[in-house]
Amino acid sequence: MTAEKTKGKWQPRFVDGKELSEWDSGPNLYEYTNQLGSKGWELVTVNWQAREDMTHHRFVFKRPV
Repeated sequence: MTAEKTKGKWQPRFVDGKELSEWDSGPNLYEYTNQLGSKGWELVTVNWQAREDMTHHRFVFKRPV
């Protein structure tokens, strides 16, 4: 999952390389990661990248097979 800051809050924007529809009006990052946790996903790492025009974070989750 990749998150981007918009309108003063962090939003999940891409999941598995695909852009979420209406990502900027959906659940915020906190709500979205809690939804994943309730489905058995565990956060294992976070990477961030800053560029001149934006900063984004990449979240990696796993769950038992």
